[in-house]
Amino acid sequence: MIRLDKKQTKEYMKHFRLPDIFSFDIRPYLSVVCFEADEMVMREGEKTAVLYFLTEGRAKLFLTHENGRVSLINFLDAPCFLGKMELLDGNREANGVKAITACTCYAIDTSRCRGQLLNDSTFLRYLCAFLSDKATQNTNHYSKN
Repeated sequence: MIRLDKKQTKEYMKHFRLPDIFSFDIRPYLSVVCFEADEMVMREGEKTAVLYFLTEGRAKLFLTHENGRVSLINFLDAPCFLGKMELLDGNREANGVKAITACTCYAIDTSRCRGQLLNDSTFLRYLCAFLSDKATQNTNHYSKN
């Protein structure tokens, strides 16, 4: 993982204005990180204090079963959130997320702003719409299979 410095992050924010979905200034809690293809974005079974917003690239979400089998849960294409369920349920352990291609993400340090996020109606409305769209896409996909 490569973390962009403040100047690079500020320049990147000109191209994708993620802070517009928050009612408070998210910038103090925000950084931009880059992952190479095949690099782990979120480690399975770990607790995370980061909410990622994938702005470029593609990743896969997977789950390893007790018997060692690995199930592919979904492909994740930009733009999308990674770690949203872990944000909503602070005790939840992450599923694995691995970059398929080079990925660029906003990383929000939820250890410092979790309370603000969970009380931000602008952000929560955006997250609900995102989850609703995702559920509809999954329903359509699974009904075809």
